[in-house]
Formats: sequence, structure tokens, C-alpha cells
Amino acid sequence: MAAGKSTSQYIKEQNINQIFHIIRNEKAISRVEIAKKMGMSQTSVGRSVAELMEAGYVMEGQNVGSSVGRQRIMLHIVPQKILIIGIYLLRERIDAGLMDGAGNILAQESYEIEEESPVYVVERIKIAIDYMLGRIPDDRLENLVGIGVSVPGTVNYKTGLVMRSPSFHWQDLNLGSLLKACYPYNIIVDNDVKSFAKAQRFLNTIDDPDYFLVVHLGNGIALAEMANGKLSRGENNIAGEIGHIITDPNGILCDCGRRGCLQTRISKGSIEKELGISFQEAVRLYQENDERCFHVLNRMANEIAMWVANFVNLFDPKEIILTGSMLDEWDALFDMIVNGSKRFLWEQVSSGIKIKKPHLKGIENNIVAAASNVFYKFVIKNGKSYYDYSL
Repeated sequence: MAAGKSTSQYIKEQNINQIFHIIRNEKAISRVEIAKKMGMSQTSVGRSVAELMEAGYVMEGQNVGSSVGRQRIMLHIVPQKILIIGIYLLRERIDAGLMDGAGNILAQESYEIEEESPVYVVERIKIAIDYMLGRIPDDRLENLVGIGVSVPGTVNYKTGLVMRSPSFHWQDLNLGSLLKACYPYNIIVDNDVKSFAKAQRFLNTIDDPDYFLVVHLGNGIALAEMANGKLSRGENNIAGEIGHIITDPNGILCDCGRRGCLQTRISKGSIEKELGISFQEAVRLYQENDERCFHVLNRMANEIAMWVANFVNLFDPKEIILTGSMLDEWDALFDMIVNGSKRFLWEQVSSGIKIKKPHLKGIENNIVAAASNVFYKFVIKNGKSYYDYSL
């Protein structure tokens, strides 16, 4: 009997959470439309909606319909019932923000990183978190579900251990534990590119949130695969670290300590080392037809296009989202990659694959990515917000 009640409660919670996320994704939807989507009776949907409204997660909005006949009452989520802090680490700065349950960024700030020592960077992270906590009214602090932190490198997302971050030359730094010792909130630390994949699923701006690929082009190069609604991680959460595929064993020394990694040829950092100037300056000179910059950046764009085509063969995704600071700083690069990849794709897949830009860019993209580390496993239980570690 107890087991039956447990199963019944589990199904009830599943339905409530599914209904909440349908309302969040649709932004405005009626009870009738929810019932059709879920294949449930309107009575059952009505009970779940009533619980969500009583707990403060959902509210009724405008009515829709003609003046003749019954009008539909539209449902919306209450955005600030859920608050999440996002902390995104780049090699040169920290992007920090406060996000609500609808994906609205309520506050944002960036902090320069002048040295890579763990003590220094952790203190900068704490400054960023404290600033965001100060943006939350005291009576809404209970709505803070957690703090998401995104780090370039290999991360044990279950413990918050940064096993290796070549960008900062860190090894076995338990960033999660260091932050949990300072704050009474869920602290979720994960790899930056996997965070971007979580953000695409959260934002619901792609055709199928269960099957897609994210390719990140920044100081390094990496990808993340979403398959069957779950991230592909591998045994040590290093799945997708394609920037460290060795393409030339006698090539340039990589910051991982090996030679000839892919990112020593086609990343932002590699271009800056090769030309001896910033990526932004290289783009400016390219646009002025500087011969050397024109040659190097065209070569880079062509090789990225080739590798994007290779990723299609490896993963066979429905959609690829290209993101990262290289695209933020050079608008033309996206079209160069998309058009260039067509030369390398098999004819039978070239017309079917969709290559897209992210819905957001720059600091906003980074903040939502980091915050999505928390929202990825967000659930409502007994009328309260939780981060469900068991998912």
C-alpha cells in the first residue's frame, strides 16, 4: 500500500513538473491546450495547475477567444518565483548574473581576472556572488534555487571538482566544496560547453531539445552532445573535448602539455599566438584586407568548416548550434563556416542539417549557460523549488 502511494505521489510530481515546463516553454497556454499536449483529462490538469498557482509558480493572465462562446484563460509562470545566480569563467574575466525562471537576466556584471591562482579566482567569484545576492530583496532570497558555475576544462559535475583546466593551469581543484563552505545554497559546477548545451534546452529555441550538438569556438574549441534529452559525458566527463584531439604529434605545444592538438590551429588563442595580436585586432585588419590576417583567418574558417562537417559524420545531429567568443567578435565567421561546411558534407545530409546561432550572445549567453547548470535539474516538490541531484 505504501509503495502504491509512493508511486502515485511520484506520478503526481512528474505531471506537475511537466505542466510547469510546458507553461514556461509556451509562455502563455490554456488548461485545455495543456491537456491535449499531455493526453490527460482537463480535470487532472486543473488540479495540478491549482497546486502550482497555490504555491506561487503559475498565474492566470489574459483571456483569449471570441466574444461569442467560452474564452480560454491563459496561464503564465511567475518568473521571480525562481531565481538562479550564474557565474561563467573565461580566461580573462568572470561574467556573473541573476536570472529568473523565465530566463530574464535581472542583473549582470563582469569582473576582470588578472591572475590564474585558485585563491585569487575563488575570491573574485565570491565577490561576484555577493554582488548578485545583494540584488535579491530579503523576502525573495528563499526563491534562490542555487548558483551555477561554468568552467573551461574537465569537471566532475557531481562533486564540483575541477579535474583539469588548462586555461587556468588548475588540477584537482574542488571549486564546488570551496564555494559550498561559504554559501548555504546548491552550488553546481560544470564544464562551460556542456553548460551551453543545457542553456539551449532551457531556452527551448531549437526544433528538438532532445537531439542536438553545440560547437563552442573560443579560446579553445569543444563540443557537447545532447542525445535522448541527456548530455553525453563519457566516463570522466571529457566527452566533447575535441580541441585536444591530436592532429599533428610534432605540432605546436598546447596548454594541455601535448603537441599538435586541434585547438592549436583553429581556436581564438591559437590565432592570437600566430599573429601576435588580439583576435579583434586580427578581424579589423582582415576587414582592411591585410594580407597576413586575410590568409590566416580564411585558413582558420575553412578548417573549422571542415571539422563541423566531420562532426556531422561522427554524431549525425539534427541541429548544430555554433557559439563562443570568436563568433561574438566576428559576425561574418558564422556564414563562412556554414557555407564552407557544405563543401565537405555528404550530399544526402547537406540539405537536412541545420546549423544555427544561439538565441543569445556575449555576456547574456554566458550567464544563461551558467545558470542553466541549476535549472537543468530543477524540480518542484511539495510546492517548493529543488535541485534534484538524483536526476
